[in-house]
This record gives sequence, structure tokens and C-alpha cells, in this order.
Amino acid sequence: SSRKVKERASQYLAEDEVEALNIIKSNIAKYCSRDMEHSSQEVQEQLKQLGKSIRLRDNKTTEIAATEKQRFEQGDLELESKQKKLNDLKDRLRVCEEELKEIERIPLSHPKDNTNCLREINRLIRQAEDDVAEATNTIFLHKKTQIIQEILAQARQQAREKLRKFIISETNQRISQLLNRNPVILEDIQDSLKLENRKGASEGQTLSVSYAFLATLFNQSTNQLPFIVDSPAISLDLNVRTEVANLVPSLSEQFLAFTISSERQGFIDTLHQVATQEVKYLTLFRKTSQIKFIWQNLDSSIVKETTDGVLVEGKEFFERFDLDDEV
Repeated sequence: SSRKVKERASQYLAEDEVEALNIIKSNIAKYCSRDMEHSSQEVQEQLKQLGKSIRLRDNKTTEIAATEKQRFEQGDLELESKQKKLNDLKDRLRVCEEELKEIERIPLSHPKDNTNCLREINRLIRQAEDDVAEATNTIFLHKKTQIIQEILAQARQQAREKLRKFIISETNQRISQLLNRNPVILEDIQDSLKLENRKGASEGQTLSVSYAFLATLFNQSTNQLPFIVDSPAISLDLNVRTEVANLVPSLSEQFLAFTISSERQGFIDTLHQVATQEVKYLTLFRKTSQIKFIWQNLDSSIVKETTDGVLVEGKEFFERFDLDDEV
């Protein structure tokens, strides 16, 4: 049956296999001739020679190994050096192969700064470029801020210098009006009022220079402040007192002076004459039984009493009050 044929088919050579065997037989007949016995002897001889060659090879290999061992044992430095170099090169090759593997591997999403992965390094470079760009913008903004600060500082210094020169000039003009008989010149106003070619001045001159300086400041201020002085004329002679009193109305919109009776002459009377607005006189003194009579008969509308003091309003009482104590 066909099934039996198929089962036994594997026991027979295929057509291509039969053809290959025929070629082999033809080559044997061609090279070995018809004398099979002679061919067998020749093969045996060749095998014998092959065995001798193999034994010779094995003997030589053994001799080489023995020679190398002997040279090592005898301390053959050249061979040892070459062998060490070979081993070192092999070690380096392994290291290079590992490094190459690291260089070419797939990058991580968050690489470390000391990575050797090429694609990770490229990613870090791009990130660093972004950071540098951001820092550059920050530095550029900082530099612009510094420039603005320097401009403002220079503007402030120039304005301060111009204002200093202006105040000195204006003050000297007032000083020349106030001390026309014995004028002094203001040189600088940096840390204090410094007079030109003078280490000092009289009390009258010092006071006059101070008044002139303050008057200049008052005139330049945008705020109107009262000018308050304690004993403004006590150190001035009569002539200078008159000149200072003439200057007072131009110092400020409101001038408050604490005076004693000895300052009335040459100052209070002159000030009253040149004042452009009403002058208000207030006399304040301590309440004692010895001087009780001087205010007992006054109009109660101009007198105010406290536990230990009395305040009297009016020019008439102010001029009649003749004590050497401050009032």
C-alpha cells in the first residue's frame, strides 16, 4: 500500500544522494587505481607519517612549555616583562570595553553629573546651557541695576555739591548784610560751618553766621517751620544786636525767642520796629511772695497762674519786667 511505501522510503537513498555517492566512487577509482592493496599500503604509510608528525608536534609543544617554565623559574625578565605587558593590555581592553559600553548605553531620565554616557552628557549640556542663559539674563539685569544705582549716586552727589555751593553763596550774602562793618566769609559747610582764613570768630560773628546759614536753609525748604532760639542776642554788642534784629523777619514765617531782660535793648525794640507781622509778648516767671504785688493788680484776662508760676501776656508788662533771670 501507499502507506507502506512512505514508511520504507526513508530506508532508501534519495536521487541526489545516489548521485553524490557515484561521484565519490569515481574519484576513488581515479586516484587510487585498481590496485586496492597498494592503495591500502600507501594509506597506512601516510597514516604512520601523520602519527610521527603529531608526536613530533606534541613533543615540541611540551618542550616550548618546559622552556618557558624554565625561563620563568630562572628569572627571564624579558619574557616576564612581555607577559606582564600582555596581561596589562588585556586588562586595559576589558576596562575600555566596559567604558565603551557605558558611553553607548541608553540614557537615564535623571542623569548624574559625573556620568560617562554620551547621550546623558548631551542632555546635561542642554540643561547647563539653559541655566547659563538664565544666569546671563540675571547678570544682565544686575548690571543694569548697578548702572542705574551709579547714575542716581552721581546725580545725588552732583545735586549735593551744587546745593552746597548755592547755600554757601546765599549765606555769605546774608553775612555781608548782617556784619557789614566786620564781615567774615563762610568757606564750607560739610561737617560744620567753616570760616575762610579763620580758626574761630567772636560770639557775635558766630551767631550771625549761624543765623545767616539757617535763614538760607529756611528759604529753600518746602515746609514752613518756626525758628526757635534761646537767648538770641545775649552775646552780641548793641550794634550787632540791631543788625541781627533787622535780619530776623527774613529768617522764617514764625520766630520764637526766649530772652531775658538784658536782651531788650538793641534787639527787642529793633525787632518790634522791623517786624512785618504782630509780635506777641509772653512773660513767664516763678510765683513767689516777694514779687506777688507785680501781677496782683493786672487784668485777669492777660494773667494765667499755675501752682508755682505766672504767665502774663502783653508788651507793656514785658517791658516793665526787669529781672536778671530768664523769662
